[in-house]
Amino acid sequence: MTLNIDTPFAYYLGHGIIDDFDFTDIRNEKNIVASERQVRDTKKGQKWVEDVNTLGVEKFHDKYYRILESHTNLRDNLTNKFKLFLENTYGNLTAKITASWITRLEEGDEIAHHKHSNCFYSGLLYFDEEYGVESAALEIKNPLAGMSEIIVPDWHRKKACKSMDGITIQPKTGAYYFFPSICYHSSPFPHVGKPRKSLAFNFVLDSPLWLFDSSSNPKW
Repeated sequence: MTLNIDTPFAYYLGHGIIDDFDFTDIRNEKNIVASERQVRDTKKGQKWVEDVNTLGVEKFHDKYYRILESHTNLRDNLTNKFKLFLENTYGNLTAKITASWITRLEEGDEIAHHKHSNCFYSGLLYFDEEYGVESAALEIKNPLAGMSEIIVPDWHRKKACKSMDGITIQPKTGAYYFFPSICYHSSPFPHVGKPRKSLAFNFVLDSPLWLFDSSSNPKW
């Protein structure tokens, strides 16, 4: 008798290290999205809220959620890496970054459980000079895990088992990650230590997809 074990429903996650790029400009960026705690408790957070009303929706998003349009070398670097990721997973597709923003977690800040809409893949880059061992980690959940009635804890599984409920990412300078936008993610514990900066961004496909009555083309 033959037993075959496949992984037909796997999700692709890309990651690597950028060690040949000068992050000085992005480290000096002042337009940073406020956390929920900062909005409640700090003048900086209150100023961020005021900008929503004074700038209007479109200009507000241009200022805070299109950061990489002011850092085009970094945008192109990340786009090229995602292009390589696509070539080695889905095939001959192209994509472009839409929203991009910087977060700065301070003492007591958290990242709420959430996912990103209106995009294909989401990305993350840790660009700060250094991150302490106590810096808040990011947890990315497997979308299939919450659909099962049975929960098999990680410690019951073999080391070679590819089925995980989620992964934990510890910040490291230059580390980048690409993950499906349907994945919920969060920081399960409040941040401690020096402020922790990161860059988040979303990709949409920029290639035609020919699928009869579900076809699409960005040029239409």
